[in-house]
Amino acid sequence: LSTDPLAAAEAGLTASAEDVRQRGLQTLLAETRKKPPQREGDAGWGLFVRALNDPAAGVRREAFKAALNQGVA
Repeated sequence: LSTDPLAAAEAGLTASAEDVRQRGLQTLLAETRKKPPQREGDAGWGLFVRALNDPAAGVRREAFKAALNQGVA
């Protein structure tokens, strides 16, 4: 198992099941609260983009709220 939380978040966000993608997003949010990504290339930026473009409205909504709350540019 990977000990990298962002790798775990990526695995969750790329899953086919919406509930697994939700858990991947929660892992991403827990990790980016420490240091929110501010520009492309920062750790977690691409995962936020993926979550904001998720097919499930619930995942997109939570990602959008988190991006606003964390000040992700």
